[in-house]
Amino acid sequence: MNWFDATLDWFTKRHHTLWLTLSLVVLIYFSIEFYLALGDFRIILMVISLASIFPIVAVAYKTVQKDKERKREIRVYAATMAADDVYTAEMNERYESEYRAFTYSVCIIPAVALAIVGWAFLFVSVFNSQHDDPATALANAKQRLASAEIAVTQAESDAKSADEKLQTAQQALDASPNDEKLKTAVDDAKTEKANMDAAVQTAIQEKQQAENLVQTLENSSQEGNGGDADDGSTDSNSQSSLIFDRLPAVTNQALAFGFLGALVFCFQLLYQRFTSQDLKPSIFLRCAFALFSGMAFNYVVFSAVLSFSAAFQSSGANVGTEALIGAIVAFSLGYFPNLAIRWFSRVAYRGLGEPARRSDAQHLSQVDGIGIFHEERLNEEGIYNLQDLAFADVGRLLIKTPYTARQLMYWVDQSLLLLHLEAGEIEGFRRGGVSTAKALIKRWEPYAIDPECQCDRRDADKPQPDPAKRKEIAMIMQAIPERLDSLYSSLTEHIEAQNVQG
Repeated sequence: MNWFDATLDWFTKRHHTLWLTLSLVVLIYFSIEFYLALGDFRIILMVISLASIFPIVAVAYKTVQKDKERKREIRVYAATMAADDVYTAEMNERYESEYRAFTYSVCIIPAVALAIVGWAFLFVSVFNSQHDDPATALANAKQRLASAEIAVTQAESDAKSADEKLQTAQQALDASPNDEKLKTAVDDAKTEKANMDAAVQTAIQEKQQAENLVQTLENSSQEGNGGDADDGSTDSNSQSSLIFDRLPAVTNQALAFGFLGALVFCFQLLYQRFTSQDLKPSIFLRCAFALFSGMAFNYVVFSAVLSFSAAFQSSGANVGTEALIGAIVAFSLGYFPNLAIRWFSRVAYRGLGEPARRSDAQHLSQVDGIGIFHEERLNEEGIYNLQDLAFADVGRLLIKTPYTARQLMYWVDQSLLLLHLEAGEIEGFRRGGVSTAKALIKRWEPYAIDPECQCDRRDADKPQPDPAKRKEIAMIMQAIPERLDSLYSSLTEHIEAQNVQG
Protein backbone atom coordinates (compact mmCIF):
# COMPACT_ATOMS: atom_id res chain seq x y z
CA MET A 1 0.00 0.00 0.00
CA ASN A 2 1.51 3.32 -1.07
CA TRP A 3 1.14 6.68 0.65
CA PHE A 4 -1.95 7.66 -1.33
CA ASP A 5 -3.83 4.47 -0.48
CA ALA A 6 -2.78 4.77 3.18
CA THR A 7 -3.95 8.40 3.30
CA LEU A 8 -7.31 7.58 1.74
CA ASP A 9 -7.76 4.64 4.11
CA TRP A 10 -6.99 6.88 7.11
CA PHE A 11 -9.45 9.55 6.03
CA THR A 12 -12.29 7.53 4.54
CA LYS A 13 -12.47 4.60 6.93
CA ARG A 14 -11.40 6.02 10.28
CA HIS A 15 -11.14 9.79 10.58
CA HIS A 16 -13.20 11.33 7.82
CA THR A 17 -15.57 12.88 10.40
CA LEU A 18 -12.61 14.56 12.12
CA TRP A 19 -11.31 15.69 8.72
CA LEU A 20 -14.63 17.29 7.82
CA THR A 21 -14.88 18.93 11.25
CA LEU A 22 -11.39 20.44 11.01
CA SER A 23 -12.13 21.78 7.54
CA LEU A 24 -15.34 23.38 8.81
CA VAL A 25 -13.45 24.98 11.72
CA VAL A 26 -10.86 26.41 9.30
CA LEU A 27 -13.63 27.77 7.09
CA ILE A 28 -15.40 29.48 10.00
CA TYR A 29 -12.15 30.89 11.40
CA PHE A 30 -11.02 32.41 8.11
CA SER A 31 -14.51 33.77 7.52
CA ILE A 32 -14.27 35.64 10.85
CA GLU A 33 -10.75 36.84 10.03
CA PHE A 34 -11.88 37.98 6.61
CA TYR A 35 -14.86 39.84 8.04
CA LEU A 36 -12.67 41.60 10.60
CA ALA A 37 -10.26 42.61 7.81
CA LEU A 38 -12.86 43.92 5.35
CA GLY A 39 -16.10 44.06 7.30
CA ASP A 40 -18.29 42.64 4.52
CA PHE A 41 -19.84 39.17 4.50
CA ARG A 42 -20.80 39.51 0.84
CA ILE A 43 -17.15 39.17 -0.14
CA ILE A 44 -16.95 36.01 2.00
CA LEU A 45 -19.80 34.50 0.00
CA MET A 46 -17.99 35.49 -3.21
CA VAL A 47 -14.80 33.80 -2.00
CA ILE A 48 -16.66 30.59 -1.16
CA SER A 49 -18.34 30.67 -4.57
CA LEU A 50 -14.99 31.07 -6.34
CA ALA A 51 -13.49 28.20 -4.32
CA SER A 52 -16.36 25.92 -5.36
CA ILE A 53 -14.78 25.54 -8.80
CA PHE A 54 -13.10 22.34 -7.62
CA PRO A 55 -16.28 20.40 -6.71
CA ILE A 56 -17.96 21.76 -9.83
CA VAL A 57 -15.18 20.34 -12.02
CA ALA A 58 -15.37 17.01 -10.18
CA VAL A 59 -19.14 16.76 -10.62
CA ALA A 60 -18.87 17.70 -14.29
CA TYR A 61 -16.17 15.08 -14.83
CA LYS A 62 -18.18 12.35 -13.11
CA THR A 63 -21.22 13.29 -15.18
CA VAL A 64 -19.30 13.22 -18.47
CA GLN A 65 -17.53 9.99 -17.56
CA LYS A 66 -20.65 8.20 -16.35
CA ASP A 67 -21.29 6.56 -19.71
CA LYS A 68 -17.58 5.92 -20.27
CA GLU A 69 -16.72 4.25 -16.97
CA ARG A 70 -17.69 0.81 -18.22
CA LYS A 71 -15.57 1.31 -21.34
CA ARG A 72 -12.65 2.37 -19.16
CA GLU A 73 -13.05 -0.77 -17.02
CA ILE A 74 -13.00 -2.91 -20.16
CA ARG A 75 -9.92 -1.04 -21.44
CA VAL A 76 -8.11 -1.47 -18.11
CA TYR A 77 -8.99 -5.17 -17.97
CA ALA A 78 -7.88 -5.78 -21.57
CA ALA A 79 -4.62 -3.87 -21.03
CA THR A 80 -3.84 -5.78 -17.84
CA MET A 81 -4.48 -9.11 -19.53
CA ALA A 82 -2.24 -8.11 -22.42
CA ALA A 83 0.54 -6.99 -20.10
CA ASP A 84 0.44 -9.50 -17.26
CA ASP A 85 -2.24 -11.34 -15.31
CA VAL A 86 -0.72 -10.15 -12.05
CA TYR A 87 -1.99 -6.62 -12.74
CA THR A 88 -5.65 -7.55 -13.20
CA ALA A 89 -6.95 -7.86 -9.65
CA GLU A 90 -4.85 -4.98 -8.38
CA MET A 91 -5.93 -2.59 -11.14
CA ASN A 92 -9.63 -3.40 -10.81
CA GLU A 93 -9.49 -2.88 -7.05
CA ARG A 94 -7.54 0.37 -7.41
CA TYR A 95 -9.92 1.68 -10.06
CA GLU A 96 -12.89 1.13 -7.78
CA SER A 97 -11.17 2.79 -4.79
CA GLU A 98 -9.71 5.77 -6.67
CA TYR A 99 -12.75 6.82 -8.65
CA ARG A 100 -15.58 6.44 -6.16
CA ALA A 101 -17.55 9.58 -5.28
CA PHE A 102 -16.64 9.63 -1.59
CA THR A 103 -12.95 9.62 -2.46
CA TYR A 104 -13.51 12.70 -4.61
CA SER A 105 -15.28 14.43 -1.71
CA VAL A 106 -12.46 13.78 0.74
CA CYS A 107 -9.75 14.93 -1.70
CA ILE A 108 -11.62 18.07 -2.74
CA ILE A 109 -12.03 19.41 0.80
CA PRO A 110 -8.40 20.60 1.30
CA ALA A 111 -8.36 22.15 -2.17
CA VAL A 112 -11.52 24.14 -1.40
CA ALA A 113 -10.21 25.19 2.03
CA LEU A 114 -6.88 26.43 0.67
CA ALA A 115 -8.61 28.15 -2.26
CA ILE A 116 -10.73 30.08 0.26
CA VAL A 117 -7.60 31.10 2.16
CA GLY A 118 -5.88 32.21 -1.07
CA TRP A 119 -8.87 34.22 -2.31
CA ALA A 120 -9.05 35.87 1.09
CA PHE A 121 -5.43 37.01 0.82
CA LEU A 122 -6.07 38.26 -2.72
CA PHE A 123 -9.13 40.32 -1.82
CA VAL A 124 -7.48 41.75 1.28
CA SER A 125 -4.43 42.69 -0.82
CA VAL A 126 -6.63 44.43 -3.41
CA PHE A 127 -8.61 46.20 -0.70
CA ASN A 128 -5.48 47.40 1.08
CA SER A 129 -3.95 48.66 -2.17
CA GLN A 130 -7.03 50.79 -2.80
CA HIS A 131 -7.45 51.93 0.81
CA ASP A 132 -4.02 52.62 2.21
CA ASP A 133 -3.66 53.42 5.90
CA PRO A 134 -2.65 57.05 6.68
CA ALA A 135 1.00 56.18 7.37
CA THR A 136 1.37 54.28 4.08
CA ALA A 137 -0.49 56.97 2.12
CA LEU A 138 1.76 59.66 3.62
CA ALA A 139 4.90 57.68 2.80
CA ASN A 140 3.73 57.20 -0.80
CA ALA A 141 2.89 60.90 -1.09
CA LYS A 142 6.34 61.88 0.15
CA GLN A 143 7.94 59.52 -2.33
CA ARG A 144 5.82 61.07 -5.07
CA LEU A 145 6.98 64.54 -3.97
CA ALA A 146 10.63 63.46 -4.06
CA SER A 147 10.17 62.09 -7.57
CA ALA A 148 8.45 65.31 -8.65
CA GLU A 149 11.34 67.41 -7.31
CA ILE A 150 13.81 65.28 -9.27
CA ALA A 151 11.66 65.68 -12.38
CA VAL A 152 11.60 69.47 -11.97
CA THR A 153 15.37 69.61 -11.61
CA GLN A 154 15.85 67.44 -14.69
CA ALA A 155 13.35 69.46 -16.73
CA GLU A 156 15.00 72.76 -15.79
CA SER A 157 18.39 71.34 -16.75
CA ASP A 158 17.03 70.20 -20.13
CA ALA A 159 15.41 73.61 -20.68
CA LYS A 160 18.69 75.35 -19.92
CA SER A 161 20.51 73.12 -22.43
CA ALA A 162 17.85 73.86 -25.05
CA ASP A 163 18.20 77.61 -24.42
CA GLU A 164 21.98 77.44 -24.84
CA LYS A 165 21.54 75.47 -28.04
CA LEU A 166 19.09 78.08 -29.35
CA GLN A 167 21.48 80.94 -28.58
CA THR A 168 24.33 79.15 -30.34
CA ALA A 169 22.19 78.52 -33.41
CA GLN A 170 20.94 82.16 -33.43
CA GLN A 171 24.47 83.51 -33.25
CA ALA A 172 25.48 81.32 -36.18
CA LEU A 173 22.46 82.49 -38.14
CA ASP A 174 23.26 86.16 -37.40
CA ALA A 175 26.70 85.57 -38.89
CA SER A 176 25.25 83.91 -42.00
CA PRO A 177 21.67 85.20 -42.49
CA ASN A 178 21.15 83.46 -45.85
CA ASP A 179 22.14 79.95 -44.73
CA GLU A 180 19.02 77.76 -44.99
CA LYS A 181 20.47 75.00 -42.83
CA LEU A 182 21.09 77.45 -40.00
CA LYS A 183 17.55 78.75 -40.30
CA THR A 184 16.25 75.22 -39.98
CA ALA A 185 18.52 74.62 -36.99
CA VAL A 186 17.20 77.75 -35.29
CA ASP A 187 13.59 76.68 -35.87
CA ASP A 188 14.31 73.23 -34.44
CA ALA A 189 16.04 74.78 -31.42
CA LYS A 190 13.04 77.06 -30.80
CA THR A 191 10.68 74.09 -30.95
CA GLU A 192 12.83 72.09 -28.58
CA LYS A 193 13.03 75.00 -26.14
CA ALA A 194 9.26 75.42 -26.22
CA ASN A 195 8.83 71.72 -25.45
CA MET A 196 11.32 71.91 -22.59
CA ASP A 197 9.57 74.96 -21.13
CA ALA A 198 6.27 73.09 -21.27
CA ALA A 199 7.89 70.11 -19.55
CA VAL A 200 9.18 72.40 -16.80
CA GLN A 201 5.70 73.80 -16.22
CA THR A 202 4.21 70.29 -16.10
CA ALA A 203 6.85 69.14 -13.62
CA ILE A 204 6.25 72.20 -11.43
CA GLN A 205 2.50 71.52 -11.42
CA GLU A 206 3.11 67.90 -10.45
CA LYS A 207 5.39 69.06 -7.63
CA GLN A 208 2.75 71.49 -6.37
CA GLN A 209 0.11 68.76 -6.39
CA ALA A 210 2.42 66.43 -4.47
CA GLU A 211 3.18 69.17 -1.93
CA ASN A 212 -0.55 69.82 -1.43
CA LEU A 213 -1.20 66.09 -0.99
CA VAL A 214 1.58 65.73 1.58
CA GLN A 215 0.31 68.78 3.47
CA THR A 216 -3.25 67.44 3.48
CA LEU A 217 -2.19 64.01 4.73
CA GLU A 218 0.03 65.50 7.42
CA ASN A 219 -2.86 67.64 8.67
CA SER A 220 -5.18 64.64 8.63
CA SER A 221 -2.64 62.57 10.52
CA GLN A 222 -2.27 65.25 13.20
CA GLU A 223 -6.04 65.56 13.56
CA GLY A 224 -6.39 61.77 13.71
CA ASN A 225 -3.78 61.51 16.43
CA GLY A 226 -5.58 64.18 18.43
CA GLY A 227 -8.89 62.42 18.02
CA ASP A 228 -7.38 59.15 19.11
CA ALA A 229 -6.06 60.81 22.23
CA ASP A 230 -9.51 62.14 23.07
CA ASP A 231 -11.42 58.89 22.70
CA GLY A 232 -8.67 56.34 22.88
CA SER A 233 -10.79 54.11 25.05
CA THR A 234 -13.13 53.47 22.14
CA ASP A 235 -10.38 52.63 19.63
CA SER A 236 -8.51 50.45 22.07
CA ASN A 237 -11.50 48.13 22.17
CA SER A 238 -11.84 47.94 18.38
CA GLN A 239 -11.29 44.54 16.85
CA SER A 240 -8.84 43.70 14.10
CA SER A 241 -7.91 40.62 12.13
CA LEU A 242 -5.29 38.45 13.78
CA ILE A 243 -3.76 37.47 10.40
CA PHE A 244 -4.56 39.96 7.65
CA ASP A 245 -4.02 43.17 9.66
CA ARG A 246 -0.67 42.02 11.02
CA LEU A 247 0.98 40.90 7.80
CA PRO A 248 3.19 43.48 6.04
CA ALA A 249 1.69 44.81 2.82
CA VAL A 250 4.52 43.33 0.74
CA THR A 251 4.06 39.86 2.25
CA ASN A 252 0.31 40.03 1.79
CA GLN A 253 0.72 40.94 -1.88
CA ALA A 254 3.28 38.16 -2.35
CA LEU A 255 0.86 35.61 -0.87
CA ALA A 256 -1.85 36.87 -3.23
CA PHE A 257 0.39 36.65 -6.33
CA GLY A 258 1.68 33.24 -5.26
CA PHE A 259 -1.88 32.03 -4.87
CA LEU A 260 -2.77 33.34 -8.34
CA GLY A 261 0.20 31.51 -9.88
CA ALA A 262 -0.72 28.28 -8.12
CA LEU A 263 -4.37 28.72 -9.12
CA VAL A 264 -3.46 29.10 -12.80
CA PHE A 265 -1.31 25.97 -12.50
CA CYS A 266 -4.23 24.09 -10.91
CA PHE A 267 -6.68 25.18 -13.60
CA GLN A 268 -4.32 24.06 -16.36
CA LEU A 269 -3.72 20.75 -14.57
CA LEU A 270 -7.46 20.15 -14.20
CA TYR A 271 -8.02 21.02 -17.86
CA GLN A 272 -5.30 18.62 -19.00
CA ARG A 273 -6.70 15.77 -16.91
CA PHE A 274 -10.31 16.52 -17.81
CA THR A 275 -9.65 16.43 -21.54
CA SER A 276 -7.45 13.31 -21.30
CA GLN A 277 -10.09 11.52 -19.17
CA ASP A 278 -7.59 11.06 -16.34
CA LEU A 279 -8.98 13.26 -13.57
CA LYS A 280 -8.36 11.18 -10.46
CA PRO A 281 -9.25 12.37 -6.94
CA SER A 282 -5.55 12.66 -6.11
CA ILE A 283 -5.35 15.58 -8.57
CA PHE A 284 -7.36 17.70 -6.15
CA LEU A 285 -4.92 16.83 -3.38
CA ARG A 286 -2.15 17.92 -5.75
CA CYS A 287 -3.97 21.21 -6.32
CA ALA A 288 -4.26 21.68 -2.55
CA PHE A 289 -0.52 21.12 -2.17
CA ALA A 290 0.23 23.56 -5.02
CA LEU A 291 -1.95 26.26 -3.42
CA PHE A 292 -0.36 25.73 -0.02
CA SER A 293 3.22 25.62 -1.31
CA GLY A 294 2.68 28.68 -3.52
CA MET A 295 1.65 30.75 -0.50
CA ALA A 296 4.16 29.17 1.91
CA PHE A 297 7.15 29.69 -0.39
CA ASN A 298 6.24 33.33 -0.93
CA TYR A 299 5.77 33.92 2.77
CA VAL A 300 9.26 32.59 3.49
CA VAL A 301 10.94 34.43 0.60
CA PHE A 302 9.34 37.84 1.12
CA SER A 303 9.57 37.67 4.91
CA ALA A 304 13.31 37.12 4.44
CA VAL A 305 13.46 40.02 1.97
CA LEU A 306 11.75 42.30 4.47
CA SER A 307 14.12 41.18 7.21
CA PHE A 308 17.33 41.73 5.26
CA SER A 309 16.45 44.52 2.81
CA ALA A 310 16.57 48.05 4.15
CA ALA A 311 14.96 49.36 0.95
CA PHE A 312 11.75 47.46 1.57
CA GLN A 313 11.67 48.44 5.22
CA SER A 314 12.15 52.12 4.51
CA SER A 315 9.62 52.34 1.68
CA GLY A 316 6.91 50.43 3.51
CA ALA A 317 5.46 49.23 0.19
CA ASN A 318 6.55 47.51 -2.92
CA VAL A 319 6.54 50.12 -5.69
CA GLY A 320 8.03 50.75 -9.11
CA THR A 321 10.53 48.25 -10.45
CA GLU A 322 10.53 46.41 -7.14
CA ALA A 323 6.79 45.82 -7.54
CA LEU A 324 7.25 44.35 -11.03
CA ILE A 325 10.08 42.03 -10.02
CA GLY A 326 8.32 41.01 -6.81
CA ALA A 327 5.08 40.22 -8.63
CA ILE A 328 6.85 38.09 -11.25
CA VAL A 329 8.86 36.18 -8.63
CA ALA A 330 5.79 35.61 -6.43
CA PHE A 331 3.66 34.41 -9.35
CA SER A 332 6.44 32.12 -10.60
CA LEU A 333 6.93 30.51 -7.17
CA GLY A 334 3.25 29.58 -7.28
CA TYR A 335 3.01 28.55 -10.93
CA PHE A 336 6.15 26.37 -10.91
CA PRO A 337 5.93 24.41 -7.64
CA ASN A 338 8.54 21.83 -8.69
CA LEU A 339 11.03 24.53 -9.68
CA ALA A 340 10.41 26.30 -6.37
CA ILE A 341 11.13 23.08 -4.47
CA ARG A 342 14.37 22.56 -6.41
CA TRP A 343 15.44 26.15 -5.78
CA PHE A 344 14.78 25.85 -2.05
CA SER A 345 16.67 22.53 -2.03
CA ARG A 346 19.73 24.13 -3.64
CA VAL A 347 19.63 27.00 -1.17
CA ALA A 348 19.34 24.56 1.72
CA TYR A 349 22.26 22.44 0.50
CA ARG A 350 24.47 25.50 0.13
CA GLY A 351 23.42 26.93 3.46
CA LEU A 352 24.09 23.68 5.30
CA GLY A 353 27.30 22.99 3.42
CA GLU A 354 26.00 19.68 2.06
CA PRO A 355 26.99 18.49 -1.43
CA ALA A 356 24.13 18.37 -3.91
CA ARG A 357 22.95 14.90 -4.88
CA ARG A 358 23.38 13.81 -8.48
CA SER A 359 19.77 12.65 -8.64
CA ASP A 360 18.60 16.20 -7.90
CA ALA A 361 20.08 17.30 -11.24
CA GLN A 362 18.47 14.45 -13.20
CA HIS A 363 15.16 16.20 -13.82
CA LEU A 364 12.50 14.65 -16.02
CA SER A 365 12.36 17.95 -17.90
CA GLN A 366 15.64 16.97 -19.61
CA VAL A 367 13.75 14.37 -21.64
CA ASP A 368 12.40 15.65 -24.95
CA GLY A 369 8.61 15.54 -24.95
CA ILE A 370 8.11 15.72 -21.17
CA GLY A 371 6.48 19.01 -20.19
CA ILE A 372 5.40 20.33 -16.84
CA PHE A 373 2.14 18.36 -16.81
CA HIS A 374 3.72 15.15 -18.12
CA GLU A 375 6.15 15.48 -15.25
CA GLU A 376 3.29 15.90 -12.79
CA ARG A 377 1.59 12.75 -14.11
CA LEU A 378 4.77 10.67 -13.89
CA ASN A 379 5.37 11.96 -10.36
CA GLU A 380 2.05 10.43 -9.35
CA GLU A 381 3.41 7.03 -10.33
CA GLY A 382 6.55 7.46 -8.24
CA ILE A 383 8.80 8.62 -11.11
CA TYR A 384 10.71 11.72 -10.04
CA ASN A 385 14.02 11.60 -11.92
CA LEU A 386 15.81 9.96 -14.85
CA GLN A 387 16.78 6.91 -12.82
CA ASP A 388 13.17 6.19 -11.93
CA LEU A 389 12.09 6.56 -15.54
CA ALA A 390 14.92 4.43 -16.96
CA PHE A 391 13.96 1.51 -14.70
CA ALA A 392 10.19 2.07 -14.80
CA ASP A 393 7.69 -0.71 -15.45
CA VAL A 394 6.43 0.32 -18.88
CA GLY A 395 3.54 -2.16 -18.76
CA ARG A 396 2.19 -0.63 -15.57
CA LEU A 397 2.62 2.92 -16.92
CA LEU A 398 0.80 1.92 -20.10
CA ILE A 399 -2.16 0.78 -18.03
CA LYS A 400 -2.31 3.58 -15.50
CA THR A 401 -1.43 6.61 -17.64
CA PRO A 402 -2.97 8.01 -20.83
CA TYR A 403 0.32 7.77 -22.75
CA THR A 404 0.95 5.38 -25.63
CA ALA A 405 3.49 2.56 -25.61
CA ARG A 406 5.58 4.27 -28.28
CA GLN A 407 5.67 7.49 -26.25
CA LEU A 408 6.66 5.74 -23.03
CA MET A 409 9.35 3.65 -24.70
CA TYR A 410 10.85 6.75 -26.30
CA TRP A 411 11.01 8.51 -22.92
CA VAL A 412 12.54 5.48 -21.22
CA ASP A 413 15.12 5.11 -23.99
CA GLN A 414 16.06 8.77 -23.70
CA SER A 415 16.40 8.63 -19.92
CA LEU A 416 18.68 5.59 -20.18
CA LEU A 417 21.10 7.51 -22.41
CA LEU A 418 20.90 10.68 -20.30
CA LEU A 419 21.81 8.67 -17.19
CA HIS A 420 25.13 7.71 -18.76
CA LEU A 421 25.98 11.18 -20.10
CA GLU A 422 27.53 14.13 -18.33
CA ALA A 423 25.76 17.48 -18.45
CA GLY A 424 28.13 18.91 -21.07
CA GLU A 425 27.71 15.95 -23.43
CA ILE A 426 23.94 16.03 -23.89
CA GLU A 427 23.73 18.83 -26.46
CA GLY A 428 26.60 17.41 -28.51
CA PHE A 429 24.87 14.04 -28.86
CA ARG A 430 21.57 15.69 -29.77
CA ARG A 431 23.22 17.82 -32.44
CA GLY A 432 24.75 14.63 -33.77
CA GLY A 433 21.29 13.09 -34.19
CA VAL A 434 21.52 10.75 -31.17
CA SER A 435 18.91 11.25 -28.45
CA THR A 436 18.21 7.70 -27.22
CA ALA A 437 20.24 4.72 -26.05
CA LYS A 438 19.11 2.52 -28.95
CA ALA A 439 20.00 5.26 -31.45
CA LEU A 440 23.54 5.40 -30.06
CA ILE A 441 23.90 1.62 -30.17
CA LYS A 442 22.68 1.51 -33.76
CA ARG A 443 24.93 4.40 -34.79
CA TRP A 444 28.11 3.14 -33.13
CA GLU A 445 27.69 -0.62 -33.52
CA PRO A 446 29.63 -0.87 -36.83
CA TYR A 447 32.60 0.94 -35.26
CA ALA A 448 32.52 -0.26 -31.66
CA ILE A 449 35.59 -1.82 -30.05
CA ASP A 450 35.40 -3.67 -26.77
CA PRO A 451 37.42 -1.58 -24.28
CA GLU A 452 38.66 -4.76 -22.56
CA CYS A 453 39.82 -6.82 -25.53
CA GLN A 454 40.42 -3.90 -27.94
CA CYS A 455 38.71 -5.73 -30.80
CA ASP A 456 35.56 -5.47 -32.84
CA ARG A 457 32.75 -6.14 -30.36
CA ARG A 458 30.67 -8.00 -32.94
CA ASP A 459 33.32 -10.61 -33.74
CA ALA A 460 36.76 -10.89 -32.19
CA ASP A 461 38.16 -12.50 -35.34
CA LYS A 462 37.29 -9.55 -37.55
CA PRO A 463 39.75 -6.68 -37.96
CA GLN A 464 39.24 -3.45 -36.10
CA PRO A 465 37.06 -0.75 -37.71
CA ASP A 466 38.69 2.09 -39.59
CA PRO A 467 40.15 4.52 -36.98
CA ALA A 468 39.54 7.51 -39.25
CA LYS A 469 35.86 6.61 -39.62
CA ARG A 470 35.53 6.09 -35.87
CA LYS A 471 37.04 9.50 -35.23
CA GLU A 472 34.77 11.12 -37.82
CA ILE A 473 31.59 9.67 -36.28
CA ALA A 474 32.77 10.61 -32.79
CA MET A 475 33.46 14.21 -33.85
CA ILE A 476 29.89 14.53 -35.10
CA MET A 477 28.72 13.83 -31.53
CA GLN A 478 31.52 15.99 -30.07
CA ALA A 479 33.05 13.02 -28.28
CA ILE A 480 36.08 10.75 -28.55
CA PRO A 481 35.93 7.14 -29.81
CA GLU A 482 36.96 5.69 -26.45
CA ARG A 483 34.06 7.47 -24.73
CA LEU A 484 31.60 6.08 -27.27
CA ASP A 485 33.05 2.58 -26.80
CA SER A 486 32.44 2.84 -23.08
CA LEU A 487 28.88 4.10 -23.55
CA TYR A 488 28.15 1.43 -26.13
CA SER A 489 29.35 -1.31 -23.81
CA SER A 490 27.38 -0.03 -20.79
CA LEU A 491 24.14 0.57 -22.69
CA THR A 492 24.30 -2.78 -24.46
CA GLU A 493 24.78 -4.64 -21.20
CA HIS A 494 21.91 -2.72 -19.61
CA ILE A 495 19.48 -3.47 -22.43
CA GLU A 496 20.49 -7.13 -22.52
CA ALA A 497 19.88 -7.39 -18.78
CA GLN A 498 16.47 -5.78 -19.21
CA ASN A 499 15.56 -8.24 -21.95
CA VAL A 500 16.56 -11.15 -19.72
CA GLN A 501 14.46 -9.85 -16.84
CA GLY A 502 11.53 -9.17 -19.15
